[in-house]
Amino acid sequence: PTGLVGSEMCIRDRLLAGRGDEARTDAVLLNSGLIFYVRETVATIAEGVEKAREILLSGQPLATLKDWVEVQNADPAAGLERLAELERAEATW
Repeated sequence: PTGLVGSEMCIRDRLLAGRGDEARTDAVLLNSGLIFYVRETVATIAEGVEKAREILLSGQPLATLKDWVEVQNADPAAGLERLAELERAEATW
């Protein structure tokens, strides 16, 4: 992908890999932390944010995306290659 779509996909992938910019990462952590709190997975919003940070930095979200792409694509290899292309494109940013 090129242009705006390609750049947004690279931003998403960086976020999912725990390498997003501070503002976007903070937004993801706060939203995720609030979800953990509302679902009563944690006792406080701060605990939810910390849990979200641990998950994000673990690389699990990007691995989950790759699993989803593999399962949902009619041609899993092509879908995974497209993700790999985005990761290579990100390296040039």
